[in-house]
Amino acid sequence: MGSGSSQPAQPSAGIVCPEGAYCPGMPKTQHTFATHLCDIDGRVSVINRYIENQIGVDCCDCISHTALVKALADGRDEDLMESLKFKVGISVKKHGSRYIVISAHEDTLTYPAPKEVQLRDLAAAAQRVHSWGFDARIRGMYLDNNLHVHEVDVVYPVRAMYSTCINCMDGRTQGNCEMFIRHRDNVDFVDIVTEAGPVKIMAEQKPENLVERIKERVNLSIDKHGSRNIYIIAHHGCAGNPVAEDIQKRELRTAVNNAHRMFSDVKITGLWVCSNWWVEEFCSAGSIPTEL
Repeated sequence: MGSGSSQPAQPSAGIVCPEGAYCPGMPKTQHTFATHLCDIDGRVSVINRYIENQIGVDCCDCISHTALVKALADGRDEDLMESLKFKVGISVKKHGSRYIVISAHEDTLTYPAPKEVQLRDLAAAAQRVHSWGFDARIRGMYLDNNLHVHEVDVVYPVRAMYSTCINCMDGRTQGNCEMFIRHRDNVDFVDIVTEAGPVKIMAEQKPENLVERIKERVNLSIDKHGSRNIYIIAHHGCAGNPVAEDIQKRELRTAVNNAHRMFSDVKITGLWVCSNWWVEEFCSAGSIPTEL
C-alpha cells in the first residue's frame, strides 16, 4: 500500500476484544498447547485443526506412532510406553498442555480394524494414559473417511482445571478478565476473589483483616482446586481505588511482589484493564515448577 494510506490500529499484545471475544491473531507472550497422541497418517492434521479450534489452543504437540491406539490399549511394549509417557510429560510440564487427545481414524493402513474395535481400544488407551497421572484432561477423537472429526466418550476420572483471579467487585472487569485467563491458561474455571480496589489492599497490606480474607480464599483455591496461576487486577475508573493510572500500576507491581511472598509454587500476574475494558498483562512474579 502507498505511504499515504492509513492502517487500522492494532490492539496490543495479550488483550481481549471489548465485545468479549478473544482476538486469536494477536501476538501473545505465551502460547497455549494441547497434546495429541496419534497415528503417523497425514490425515490426522485435520484433527490438529479441530483441536486448535474447538479446545481453543494455539498449537498441538503431536506424538505419533504406527497403530498408536492399538499399542496403547495393549500396553505390552514397555519401551514404547515409557517413550510415549516421557514425551507426554514434556508437553504437559514444559508446554503447560492441559488436554491430552488420543485419536483413531477410519481406514488406517497400520490398523485396519472395524470402528467398534478401534473405539474399544481408544477407551482402553485413555485409561492407560490416565494412569500416568498427568494433570490434564483426556479426550478421545475419531476421524471418518469424510474427514469429519467425532468426539468419543472415554471413561476416566476428570479433574477440572482452575486459575485464580483477585479482582475488583466492579462488574465491568469481570467477563473479559475471566475470558483472558481461561484462554491464556487453558483452564476450565477461574476462581474469583473480589474486594473493592483489591490492588490497593494487596499493595499496602492493609487493612489486615481484608488481606487475611483474600489470603484465606486464594489458599482455598490453591489447596482445593489446584490453582497454580494467580492474577491481580487493577482497572480504569475504579471507585474503590480512585487514583491515577500510573499510581495504580505502581500499586499493581507492588501487589504482585507481595503476593509472590504470600503464596508459594504459583505464578502471580498483574493485569491492567484500560478505559475501553481491554485486558493487558502488566507484570508478573514467580513461576510454576516444571521439572519432569
